Amino acid sequence: MVSGNGASMRAGMALEALSKTYRVTLLIVSQNPSVTEQSVPPEMRSLCERVWVRGLGNDDRNSVAGRIRSLPSGAREIAQFLWPNPLELGWVPKAWLRDIKAWLGSVQFDQAHVFRLSMMQIASKVLPVKVPLVLDLDDIESKALLRLTELQRPQLGRLTSAVRRREAAKLVKAEKQVVSRANRVLVCSAADRRELAARLGDGNVAEMPNGIRLPDALPERRREGAFKILFVGSLDYAPNQDALEVLAQGLASHVAEAVPQGVTWRIVGRRPPAYLVEMARKAGLDLVSDAPSLDEHYQWADAVIVPLRSGGGTRIKILEAAAWQLPVVSSTIGAEGLELRHDQDLLIANTREEFSEAFSRLAGDESLAAEIARAGRKKIEEIYAQTAISSRILAIHEAAASECAK
Repeated sequence: MVSGNGASMRAGMALEALSKTYRVTLLIVSQNPSVTEQSVPPEMRSLCERVWVRGLGNDDRNSVAGRIRSLPSGAREIAQFLWPNPLELGWVPKAWLRDIKAWLGSVQFDQAHVFRLSMMQIASKVLPVKVPLVLDLDDIESKALLRLTELQRPQLGRLTSAVRRREAAKLVKAEKQVVSRANRVLVCSAADRRELAARLGDGNVAEMPNGIRLPDALPERRREGAFKILFVGSLDYAPNQDALEVLAQGLASHVAEAVPQGVTWRIVGRRPPAYLVEMARKAGLDLVSDAPSLDEHYQWADAVIVPLRSGGGTRIKILEAAAWQLPVVSSTIGAEGLELRHDQDLLIANTREEFSEAFSRLAGDESLAAEIARAGRKKIEEIYAQTAISSRILAIHEAAASECAK
C-alpha cells in the first residue's frame, strides 16, 4: 500500500505504476500469521485481476526455518549458525509452493515484479525461467543486518552477535545467487547500486529511488511558542527503536537546552513496544502510537529529526518531511543514499552538539529554515515524486522485457 512503513509504500507505488500498463496478479506471502485476505486494502485489490494471500500459521511451520525457530534459546542460535542458508529464506513450506502453482494454473505471465529477497524463494520455484523477472531488493539486506549487529553488539552477547554476522555472510551468498537469476535487480540508491554491482560483478543492477506522494496542499506555517520537532518511524523496526532511545536518553534534552524558546517533541510511530512508551514518557516526549494519518503531524511540526545510527536503503521519512516543505536534521546514515545536500536541502548532524547547533540555527533563523525547506521540497519534486518514480518503474520493466525478447 502507499501508506505504512517504507517497504510497504515502495511496494504499493510499484503496484500502482504497473497496474496502469499491465493486468496484475498479486501474490502475498508472509511470516506474519495475522496477514489474511482482509489485510489487503480495497484500493490495492482494485488494481489487480487476482489476489492470493497467505500468512504463516502454527500448522505451517514444517520448514527447516520453522523447526529451527521452535528450538529453545541457545539450541536455536547454534542450529541457525550451522544451517547453511539464511533463516529468512527458508521458511516457506513445500505445501505452499504446490498451492501457489495450482492457483496460478496455466496463466502465461509476460513478466514478474518480485519484492525483496525473501520472495525469490517463491518466484524462482513457481515461475518458468523464460518469464522476465525484475527483483526489487530495496536495500542490501546483508549490509543492513551487519550494521545493526555492530550497533547492538554490547546488548546481544557473543553468541547472538556471531549468529547475526554468520547470517549476514549467508545473505551475501544469497544476494549473489538471485542477481544471476533476475533480469533486473533494483536498489533504492546509487550508492547501493554501485556497491552491489562491484561486489557481484553484474551489470543488471539498477537504481530505483523510493518515491513519495506529494501532499495535496501545503499548510501556512506560523511559529508560536516552543519550537516543534517531529520524529516519525515504525517503532517495531530496530533502527527506529534505537533512534528513539538516543532521543530519550539525552539527545532531546541537549537539543532543548540549545533552543532559547524551548522545544516541544512529538514521536509518531507504529506498534511501539511498552518499554519505549515508558522511556518516551519519562523523557517528556509526546508519543503518538499507530496514527491513522501523518498529515496532521507534519502540519504541526516546525522541523523533523532523523537521528538514525543503523539501517539500510533510503529513509522515506526524510522524503515525506521534505515533501511537506519542512526542514530536516538527519544523521549521515539517516540521509544515506538520498540526493539531498548538507546545508542546502537539509542539515546533517551526528553528535549531540551537532544536532543542538543545527536546531538552534533553524529555530533562530526562520529565513534559513524556510530556504532549506523549499530546497528540499524542490528536490523531491524533481527526483522522488510519485509520477517520476512510476515512469522509471515502467521503463525498467519495458527494458527487461525487450532484452529477453531478443
